Amino acid sequence: MRFNKFIDFYKTLVSSYRLWRPEIKNSSTTSSRQSAFRILRLGFGVSILVIAGGTLWRNKYNAISDQGYVNAPIITVRAPIKGNLISRNLKPGTSLAEGTTIGSIENSGDPALEVQQQSLASQILLAQVELTSIKTKLRDRWVIKRQIQHYLEAQTSLQSNYNDQQVKRYQGELKDAEQEAKFALLEAQRYQELMVKGGISQDAADRLQTNALRAQQVVISKRALQQQAVAQLEASQQGLQLEGSRTFSDPFIRSQALDEEIADLEQQEYFIQARIQQNLQELNRVNDQLQLQKRAILKITQSGVVWSGENRFISGGYVSTGDTVVTLIDCQRLWIDTFLPERQADKLAIGMVAKVRLLSDPKHRLLSGRIQTIRSGVGRVVTGDQVAVPPPELIRRNLAVRVVLDTPEEFTSDEFCGVGRSVAVTFRHD
Repeated sequence: MRFNKFIDFYKTLVSSYRLWRPEIKNSSTTSSRQSAFRILRLGFGVSILVIAGGTLWRNKYNAISDQGYVNAPIITVRAPIKGNLISRNLKPGTSLAEGTTIGSIENSGDPALEVQQQSLASQILLAQVELTSIKTKLRDRWVIKRQIQHYLEAQTSLQSNYNDQQVKRYQGELKDAEQEAKFALLEAQRYQELMVKGGISQDAADRLQTNALRAQQVVISKRALQQQAVAQLEASQQGLQLEGSRTFSDPFIRSQALDEEIADLEQQEYFIQARIQQNLQELNRVNDQLQLQKRAILKITQSGVVWSGENRFISGGYVSTGDTVVTLIDCQRLWIDTFLPERQADKLAIGMVAKVRLLSDPKHRLLSGRIQTIRSGVGRVVTGDQVAVPPPELIRRNLAVRVVLDTPEEFTSDEFCGVGRSVAVTFRHD
């Protein structure tokens, strides 16, 4: 292209010279002028050769694309719920910072959720009434159990005291019997000696011997009664009864029945409390869901520039869940999409330096960047991103090259960060 321009310029210069040249009779002057113009022609020729050589060298080692444009990812703000939209008047090209509130969606609520809310509230109320009844029964059963326990403790204490007195009584009787048996035995032995000496008859001696034997039997009987009283004492101390009508039986049975009933009531109380807790959690979730369904605040989660908005989504308009409210472009992630013939693939490499010239730009800006991706194929290139400007239908054997700009802040929001502008890109090695 530049070579053709120099040829045209040279032809124009020669034509101007021919029109300007006067008929001069002085041969020396004419010869000087002819020499000067020969030198001029020679210089132009050398310049043309240098430019042509440089162009050929550059075309051999560098790649040039006149088909390309500035692109950016799209940020889509969608309606989280259905309802009436109340939004700001967002004009394309408006810059919005992260966290900016752009409007809200109002909704009367979901009837199904409201029915579920009322049902859960009723279930919780009934469960709380049932829980109150269970707690009352538990309180009454514990009062009865404490009364029975007090009765058992009192009865055990009294029975133990009684048996202790019995033990002491039999111990005293045993001692008396032992003393009597000892005295009877001594008397029998003395009379036996007298009988041998002839002092008393055999009958009297035998009678005393029999009395001594009876006294020993009384000792044995008293000792048995004393041991029985000790056993009764030990049994009563453990809440047991060895003889007589079982006065401990009914309170013990009643106490065991109360223990089982209390355990059952406590289990019911636990399950009711768990059910109430579960219903409360579900009710909170439904309340939160209803709150979200009734009103949703629309905020920008990432800074960008308004790219487009739906005309029907104005204040007071109705939107459905998932409808697009506004789209923005991310000016911090600008790139260049450009396309070259596939025969120039050997001249390109990832990371290669790219010089980007904005076509029809009054500021004549020249941007720099590096190759991020190189894709080849036939037809439409699938970028894998939601982009502001989709790629065109490509002719066969073309390369799609993405160039990441070094300084995307070169553009302003009122010009949509340059997105969509046509560019010419020159790729060269460092």
